[in-house]
Amino acid sequence: MGGSRKEKRVTHDEPDRKHYSKDVKGETRQLKPDLIERDVGNTDKGEIKDRTDFTVVIVIIFIICGVNGLAPSLYHRHQRPHDARRRLGGSGCGVRVIVPRFQGDPFSDLVQECVSAAAASAGTASLVTRQIQEHEQGSALREQMSGYKRMRRQHQKQLMGLENKLKAEMDEHQLRLDKELEGQRNNFSMELEKLSKKHQAVLEKETKAVLTEEKKFQQHILGQQKKELTGLIDSQKRQYRQRKEQLKEELNENQSTPKREKQEWLVHQKECLQQLQAEEEAGLLRRQRQYYELQCRQYKRKMLLARHNLEQDLLREELNKKQTLKDLECAMLLRHHESTQELEFRQLGLVQRTRADLIRTQHQTELTNQMEYNKRREQELRQKHAVEVRQQPKSLKSKELQIKRQFQDTCKIQTRQYKALRNHLLENTPKSDHKAVLKRLKDEQTRKLAILAEQYDHSINDMLSTQALRLDETQEAEYKVLRMQLQQELELLNAYQSKIKIHTDTQHEREVKDLEQRVSIRRALLEQRIEEEMLSLQNERSERIRTLLERQASEIESFDSESLRLGFSNMALMGMPGDAYAKQGFPNAQPSSSRSVGHWSHGVHQQNPSSQQLPRRSHNSSSSSGISSGMGDRR
Repeated sequence: MGGSRKEKRVTHDEPDRKHYSKDVKGETRQLKPDLIERDVGNTDKGEIKDRTDFTVVIVIIFIICGVNGLAPSLYHRHQRPHDARRRLGGSGCGVRVIVPRFQGDPFSDLVQECVSAAAASAGTASLVTRQIQEHEQGSALREQMSGYKRMRRQHQKQLMGLENKLKAEMDEHQLRLDKELEGQRNNFSMELEKLSKKHQAVLEKETKAVLTEEKKFQQHILGQQKKELTGLIDSQKRQYRQRKEQLKEELNENQSTPKREKQEWLVHQKECLQQLQAEEEAGLLRRQRQYYELQCRQYKRKMLLARHNLEQDLLREELNKKQTLKDLECAMLLRHHESTQELEFRQLGLVQRTRADLIRTQHQTELTNQMEYNKRREQELRQKHAVEVRQQPKSLKSKELQIKRQFQDTCKIQTRQYKALRNHLLENTPKSDHKAVLKRLKDEQTRKLAILAEQYDHSINDMLSTQALRLDETQEAEYKVLRMQLQQELELLNAYQSKIKIHTDTQHEREVKDLEQRVSIRRALLEQRIEEEMLSLQNERSERIRTLLERQASEIESFDSESLRLGFSNMALMGMPGDAYAKQGFPNAQPSSSRSVGHWSHGVHQQNPSSQQLPRRSHNSSSSSGISSGMGDRR
């Protein structure tokens, strides 16, 4: 871009150089008295002509230096540039030139080389000017190409930086999700461990409570039986005294019976009564022992069933807790999948938009460079044609210069008018519309300048057509060939850019489809994994329930077998324990661990559900029947 600016500046100063060339043949001393000294003592007309041509070269060099910002520094006394004084054209030349040299300035070195080459070969000013222009054009092309390559590298670096940033964001996202899942699993493990310890404590507490209640139950039955036995003994004593008094009265009424015989009969009656009371007491003790053993056995079986129900409830609670935690874990996995999917699509869209913007910028730069290249080629051709035209007679050249001056004046006038109109519109236009107004004015100015340029070319062609028709035809043919070549290059560039855009769109569609396919596969694998974990949990649930029921059935079967060995039938054991015990108001007659919820059935010696729900019946029927039978025997 720097080269292009230099080229434009040189182009704008061409009329000044021409004017200077025209004037320098007259009086060179008036333009640059500080730099050019003329020694008129040893010169003739030929030498003066040669020195004048070379002076034109030097003046052009200084004009170029001034255009590129080098000449102003020459006149700053405090900078003290390095001066190289050389006498050109031999001892008889008489022209002494002061060439400014700037340390580290490649353009100054180029100027020095051009001056040296011109002095050595005594070339003309056109040769040096052409070399400088070719160097500037090459610099502009190199600068343009290096800028394009730099832009491509920046685009690649930007894309790579964006991809690395998004990759780091995805890694951080995955790490955060993994930590969240691991934390939830650790919390679930702690909850299950706490629940297991709680269940173990409940079982231990229930076992201790059952042992305590069993001891209380046994002590209560023994106390009741002791009271019953004491009452029976007291009743027997009263009956014995009453019977003894009755026998004595009967003996006293019968005076005819001998005393010895009376004594023997009385002793016999006492022995019969004592034997009857002893049998009655032994029967009561036997019934009490059977009742005690039966009640204890019934109570143990009831406590065993209650413990089984408690184990089932605890297992059900544990399995339900595991199911709940597994559902929460699966929900988190699905939520993580959705979050990752959303992030992936968002990142892909960002990368594709960035890539499309960079490609659009690249294509716009390529078009801009191509248009600048076209303008430069056309300008070079016009300059070439202008040089050819300037080689015509001076009358044509003066007319051409006059037209050029008019064109430049018109351009300056239009530029001033444009600036005034721009300032006026910017003052009366909102700030938000400044950009559009500036663009519209810029387009209008460009269009008018283009119209003026066309008018300028048309005027020159009309002027030259009368004198140089053949030259015009050749130049027109060259111009058409160049336009055709540039148009073909532009069409090739447009076709290439269209191909790149289609390829990019296809790549974006393929990337979206690939991502959708990956997400779909990952979702299917996740759902399959969740289904397998749920099935495994269900199998574990069924296995643990089966194991528990088998163990409980084995315990019930062993207990019932032991009861049969001890002489207790299953029907007797299924009765409600502690009738009298319940009637006495003992608070824990019913096992405290029994629950109202439904329980699993192990299928071995199942209790009748209706019998489990019936209220307790008293045991007075068995005990009172035994006592009454004993009393009947005594009577």
